Amino acid sequence: MTTHQKQEEGRRTTTKSERTSASSLIDSPAEHKKIIDAEEEQRRKSLDDSERLTVDCRVSADADILNLITASGAQNEIGMLMETTAKAARSILLRATDRIGGSTEPFETSCMEIHLRFSEPEVLFQICSREEEDGKN
Repeated sequence: MTTHQKQEEGRRTTTKSERTSASSLIDSPAEHKKIIDAEEEQRRKSLDDSERLTVDCRVSADADILNLITASGAQNEIGMLMETTAKAARSILLRATDRIGGSTEPFETSCMEIHLRFSEPEVLFQICSREEEDGKN
């Protein structure tokens, strides 16, 4: 197959895929359309969230963790974690506010801290074991 034939085949496949996906939207059952509408609504609300409430996310860490992040070049990954966490928290808080018919005004002076503590898995298991044993007495 020549390069031109491959390109033509790819073009036909793309066109067929576009027709298929477009027709599936038109001919899809009501349940499928509801899912698509819900996803569109979620995207729209996500954009609205940033206009309703600004989140300033800061991370502080022990020197060992900061040294690890710097030495490994993981700053971008930590930045993505910060951004994702901030967006998720904002979304959850705005939905909660909307559920009770509240206002975002109290957020102007509010702060929420999320702490992560790291330890060896064995320590966590021992703590769980002790709590289970305490519950049996």
